Amino acid sequence: MTAANSPVRAINAEAINIPDPITVEITPGVEVRVLPTKQWRLSALDALQEGNFKGWAAKALASTEDYDTFMDADPTLAEVESFMQRLGEESTVGNSKTSSRSTRRSPRTRKS
Repeated sequence: MTAANSPVRAINAEAINIPDPITVEITPGVEVRVLPTKQWRLSALDALQEGNFKGWAAKALASTEDYDTFMDADPTLAEVESFMQRLGEESTVGNSKTSSRSTRRSPRTRKS
């Protein structure tokens, strides 16, 4: 295997295209880094929809260290709900309000 085709090089090339993770508090004083929601794999979304927080964490957290921190924190359901709410708020910070709007315009009708 050449250096150009090494797994480390492939991982580094992939990491360049991933936006910075979002840091969110999971329990008081304990933070984990989460990939931006648009970077989550479908399997992470499926796990979340099924209530499989461990499965979600394994796919959506930024590193194995963050996963271990999440598991060690052993959050309550209330803490997970609060975490998800903060994650949603943090992931929309800086996003343009127009970015989610459709670029197509619907025809307007005039009322007489």
